[in-house]
Amino acid sequence: MTEYLKMLHEIEAKKEAFEQHLAQVINDEISKFHKENQIPIKDVYVTLANVSAMGYSKQYVVSSVSVDLDTKP
Repeated sequence: MTEYLKMLHEIEAKKEAFEQHLAQVINDEISKFHKENQIPIKDVYVTLANVSAMGYSKQYVVSSVSVDLDTKP
């Protein structure tokens, strides 16, 4: 395996681990919200904004979060 392919596999593994971590953290917060409010959450959207400066590595920050509630009977 070339060094480039090895690097791609390592990046993919880190991405998958991060996705699993985010899923667990978000699930914990959704469960807490539901328990406290008895309102089910249908969807969660996260938007990132590029705050990179020219000549530096790319950097993104959370710019907004929106939640869709399932209020239908």
